[in-house]
Amino acid sequence: MTPWLEKTLTKLKQGDGPVAKLARMGLDRTDSTLMQMARSFVAGGMAFVVDFSALFVFTHYVGLHYLVSAAIGFLLGLVTMYSLSVRWVFSHRSVKDWRKELAVFTAIGLAGLCLNELIMWLSTERLGTHYLVSKMISTAIGLFFHFGLRKLPPFSRTN
Repeated sequence: MTPWLEKTLTKLKQGDGPVAKLARMGLDRTDSTLMQMARSFVAGGMAFVVDFSALFVFTHYVGLHYLVSAAIGFLLGLVTMYSLSVRWVFSHRSVKDWRKELAVFTAIGLAGLCLNELIMWLSTERLGTHYLVSKMISTAIGLFFHFGLRKLPPFSRTN
């Protein structure tokens, strides 16, 4: 985080007003599962925008097969979600080496990628659903899958 941004956020969180309380609630690290779920939902929304946009652009404009585009978009969304998770969503990191942490996060992401590809293929090829609608279905199912797995290491508290 840049010094300017850190200073701005620190000033924003000071005081007793509603803006300061909201800033503290939204920016401070928390152990609250409900707050982590809410943050995960927001972070997931941002990752979805990256993922869905890449799916559309690579399929519609670049001409790649929708499953190839889906994999590219999913991986870009994974990077987005990882970045937000370690900086904002989860308060504890049980794996101190970022390379190991990224490997675990990627393993969870790859399991999600397999689920994503399977749901998209079934929905698009077998049910005749448009690939973008299939992506929305896959995302809805994957939301709970990913959050549940991310409550395990590397982001869970170790006792």
